[in-house]
Amino acid sequence: MTWSNTIKVILAGNASLLLYTAWVKASGSSNSLCPLCGNSNSSIIPISGSQMALLGFSACILMILLIYLINKREFFKYIALIVASLSAIFASYLQALQFRYSLQFCHLCFSAAILFYIAFIIVVYNIVLKPYFLCETHGDIS
Repeated sequence: MTWSNTIKVILAGNASLLLYTAWVKASGSSNSLCPLCGNSNSSIIPISGSQMALLGFSACILMILLIYLINKREFFKYIALIVASLSAIFASYLQALQFRYSLQFCHLCFSAAILFYIAFIIVVYNIVLKPYFLCETHGDIS
């Protein structure tokens, strides 16, 4: 399995997890599950938890599309790297807020954040590190 197929599977799994998270949060039963991004007025984040989950779902779909388009044009790999970086940074920010202001954390949000980190690591390795090490080890010896 190539890296693009692996990351597509991971991102599709994360997208389905985030759709389920959006459904759980929109049903109103998630305020006890996720106090940080619950739909209550005491939420720290100004948008609802279901909107955040749909934003993460959109990021997953965008990254899948960009990974597919890398084969068509080379510059899409840089856009994929930027989207993966922003997704991992935003996931880290949300988890930091959740650990800071809550004594418990939402296992759905935490699982989605971990999948974003895995996708980020795979993208960075295959777009940045792997070509660098291939050029250095198989470079011209003069």
